[in-house]
Amino acid sequence: MTLLTGALGAPTYAALQARVLGLSHLHAPQALVVAAGLNIAGFNGGIALDALLGARVWKGWA
Repeated sequence: MTLLTGALGAPTYAALQARVLGLSHLHAPQALVVAAGLNIAGFNGGIALDALLGARVWKGWA
C-alpha cells in the first residue's frame, strides 16, 4: 500500500506543481516562487488536516 501511495502520489504532486507554476507564469510571472511555496504549504496543510481528522475518528472509535 505504501508503494502504491508513493507511486500515485509523486506524479500527481508533480503534475499539480507544474499546473500551479504554469498558471502563475501566465497570471503573475513575478510570483513563481510564491506560487510554489503556497502549493507546498497547501500540501502540508492537507497532511496536518488529515492527521487531525484521523485522530478525531480514531478517538471516536476507541
